[in-house]
Amino acid sequence: AASVANFTLMCLRLTHFKLGDTLYRLLLLSAGRQEVQGNRTFSTPTLRYLAGFFDGDGHVGSASDSRGAFLEVSQSFDKSAILMRFRETFGGSIKLSAQGLGLRKPMLAWCIHGTAARSAAQCLAVHSIGKGKQLDLAGAWPTEKSRRADFKAQLHKLKQHDSALVRRCSWEYCAGLFDADGHIRQNLDTTSFDLHLHQKFDTILQCVQSFLGSSLGLDASLRKSDKQQIFSLSIFGRSNCRQVLGAMLHAGLLGKADQARLAIGLTRENATQVREQLGKMTGNQRFGKRLDEAGLQRAQRIQALQKQAANWKRKGKPHDAEAILVQVEVLKSQHQLLNARHENWQLLWYYEMIKGHSYLAGYSMVINQ
Repeated sequence: AASVANFTLMCLRLTHFKLGDTLYRLLLLSAGRQEVQGNRTFSTPTLRYLAGFFDGDGHVGSASDSRGAFLEVSQSFDKSAILMRFRETFGGSIKLSAQGLGLRKPMLAWCIHGTAARSAAQCLAVHSIGKGKQLDLAGAWPTEKSRRADFKAQLHKLKQHDSALVRRCSWEYCAGLFDADGHIRQNLDTTSFDLHLHQKFDTILQCVQSFLGSSLGLDASLRKSDKQQIFSLSIFGRSNCRQVLGAMLHAGLLGKADQARLAIGLTRENATQVREQLGKMTGNQRFGKRLDEAGLQRAQRIQALQKQAANWKRKGKPHDAEAILVQVEVLKSQHQLLNARHENWQLLWYYEMIKGHSYLAGYSMVINQ
């Protein structure tokens, strides 16, 4: 049977990106001084949101030239609204940071250097938890060449361990962090869903956990994954999740706003449709692995038969159990074939979707023999 591995998507150079009805040419350079001053919005809610997002997906780096420290945030080309929010607030440029290949979408990055970077870092540091100390360094980056080596060493050291600050966060901060690192997971085709936040270190999640407890009386679950070596904060229960999503939407949730509205409006009647739409809105990490409605029914049938076989075995009837397991193997083989066909259909859909973005310089598909 054919599978996703039989196809390769190749993207030619991305020259533009689209936001709303406006097409922007790459490289989108820093706005002029007059334009930036007119558009900058240093409101506290905006800075809280951007600090949360930067804690999740931001990067503090040091340039090898005289420009000193820089700030950078990367997103896929179809999530440029967040990058434009950073640019409108602080200035800076938006550039192509990685080409698309296969299921990896083209990546854009907002980047800011020099004096403007120091100013942006100082603003973000006030509200940052995870990268507050890094931003403090960037905000005080020396112009003297003799002092830069020490600052670079300090920055490198901060990145090696949990250097987060323990602070009370806000709904705007939570919205930004969730836009960067949050995940809405619907439980099969039911009206139940969970919210998850993932981080390399746990201090940020402890602050969010404490905030949720004091604000809504929620007891969010914090645990460490031994396999992936990351920490996860999880919120369970439909009512709890709807409260949190509603509060974050009110606070300015941007990148995952449509997903949040879908989850809040989840009912038994639209559960299958919501699952499909949520799948299309998330990244491609599990591309081809999400089962369609027929696939879910097949999987549930296989699980039911496996449980039945286990029951027969416990009752001392191994022959009955074996007969059912033979049937299970046949169903699993059919399930694998049909899933492979569905994967290929999804890839063709993805190809047509990408090709539909007319501002891409071009996508081509190669079928490997």
